Amino acid sequence: MQEQPVWYEPHPCSPQRKAELRAQGYRIVDAAFAPDGWQAPEARSGETSEDPADADGNGYLSVAEIRDALDERGIEYDPKARRPELLALLKG
Repeated sequence: MQEQPVWYEPHPCSPQRKAELRAQGYRIVDAAFAPDGWQAPEARSGETSEDPADADGNGYLSVAEIRDALDERGIEYDPKARRPELLALLKG
């Protein structure tokens, strides 16, 4: 059995956020238990954003934020597309 990567998320975590992280294959653990120096994988890979689409200003674009930004820009996308595909469309 393959071990799921861990995502440390501040408590409380909304049901939508939990669903989003689980859909990406993460196991969610309270951020209070994060090891020193832990960074979200997106932050390490350069996916954080200063984009105005980042509605809550946390430096991370959620699937909902990406979809909203794509809609505002008139970019069509598959409603079943996953976050990486949507993000590529937004950055493209």
